[in-house]
Amino acid sequence: MKNSLIYLLLLSILQLSCKKDWLDAKPQQSLVVPNTLQNLQALLEDTYTFNDYYSNTTITGSDEYYIT
Repeated sequence: MKNSLIYLLLLSILQLSCKKDWLDAKPQQSLVVPNTLQNLQALLEDTYTFNDYYSNTTITGSDEYYIT
């Protein structure tokens, strides 16, 4: 019982001592939401994402293919 209380106390101290801005940091740049014009322009100029990685989405999203 005494060990449980110590663990609970230690856990609560660790949770309360954590900074809030550290929790708001994004672990990956791909999770950041663009909110400035420079970020939106960089997203539009990312030719790899739109032309190479998602190049088949326009074909599969339209009616220009046949399944035989």
